[in-house]
Amino acid sequence: MTGHSPLVDEAHRAALTVFCWTLRAENAFLPQHLRVGEAPDGLGDAVGEARELLALGVDGLITDSPDLAVQAVEELKVSTLV
Repeated sequence: MTGHSPLVDEAHRAALTVFCWTLRAENAFLPQHLRVGEAPDGLGDAVGEARELLALGVDGLITDSPDLAVQAVEELKVSTLV
């Protein structure tokens, strides 16, 4: 996924904030393309999921792994400086 989501943009035009919850790092809770390995309880690419959601323009993430969400936010900050 790349670019802003029309739905998120529409919510922002209506003066709404958009949060996604509850992000989890286990494969069972991730989209197929972000799963790593076959085990449902194995850890997948949760940073990638957070990165994709932030790229869509969401205002915040609620997650069981705040360290991974912070990593995605920090990567986003760095990429916007370049």
